[in-house]
This record gives sequence, C-alpha cells and structure tokens, in this order.
Amino acid sequence: MTDLNSLFLQMWVLDFQMGLFQKPYFQGLVKQGLLSVDGYKEVTGEDYVAPQAQPSQPVAQA
Repeated sequence: MTDLNSLFLQMWVLDFQMGLFQKPYFQGLVKQGLLSVDGYKEVTGEDYVAPQAQPSQPVAQA
C-alpha cells in the first residue's frame, strides 16, 4: 500500500468513527475499486458483503 493509500485509509477510519459517512458509502468505494475489502473491514470493523441486487419488479400491463 502506498503512503497516499494509507493516508486515505486513516482518513476514512476517522470519517466513519465521527459518523460523517456510513457503510453504504464505503461499500460504494469498494465497488469502485478505491477501497479494498481488507480496507473496508479496517474502516467499519465488519467483513465486506456485496449488497444484493434487487430483482426488478414486473411492469403491470393494461
């Protein structure tokens, strides 16, 4: 991990602890590849579980 990544991780840990961002924000960072799964656990204290996609609702036909 580069020094810059380490600084971001430290910043995100503080942001989470202060309540500035919630878990969905960090899940989004993992999806974007900006935060590793290990980093997510370090920030939130929980293992990363990818959110399940909701099945689309059938459209009623008239």
